[in-house]
Amino acid sequence: MEREKTFFLAAEVEGRSVASSEINRQMGNQKHVGVVGIVIEKSFRELGLGTAMMRVLIEQAEKMGLKVLAPTAFASNKRAIYVYEKVESAQTGLIPKKHLRQGNNIDEVIMTKLLG
Repeated sequence: MEREKTFFLAAEVEGRSVASSEINRQMGNQKHVGVVGIVIEKSFRELGLGTAMMRVLIEQAEKMGLKVLAPTAFASNKRAIYVYEKVESAQTGLIPKKHLRQGNNIDEVIMTKLLG
């Protein structure tokens, strides 16, 4: 964690990183909001790792004094959306065509998790 602005979390198997995640605290009048991202290597998905990481991120966000977590996902990434919903995040927005990947536009789903 660097000056309570960013928190990084990684998962390793036999010394090899298989997943990473982070919370990035926003600035100014949004400093109570943390944007969340998780990346899991394909062969380690469907094992509960994403849910476990989200639980740690939520705990850390509360320690950081954040009031809102904003996980985001490609609209096509149903697995990530499911994980975020599993920890009581709600879909609260959509940014059409936010990403351009391999020549294709992909919408971004914005989710919100309110913290104590």
